Amino acid sequence: MSNWLASLRKGYGKKLHALHAWNGWIVVILTISGLLLFGGFWRGILGEGRVWIRWIHIVVGIASLLPVVYYLLLAGKHWKQLRGKSSQRANVIVV
Repeated sequence: MSNWLASLRKGYGKKLHALHAWNGWIVVILTISGLLLFGGFWRGILGEGRVWIRWIHIVVGIASLLPVVYYLLLAGKHWKQLRGKSSQRANVIVV
């Protein structure tokens, strides 16, 4: 198990970068679909398409947990790298 975790953490800088990018796209999709579902203007225009948008919103929202779980596997090494950088550690805690 420790060999698997060590291989996962190897080269984690690029993995954190990719993870950040994926999380950003997930937030964009959730924001756009959330605004479409929230706005009354779109109810008449989208009609039955709102059902599909709602399901996409739900599925992407559940899938947004995957980057968090993946980050938790990398968090130990990331936390060690942030030694002496209290503001960045506080940012990780808040996020």
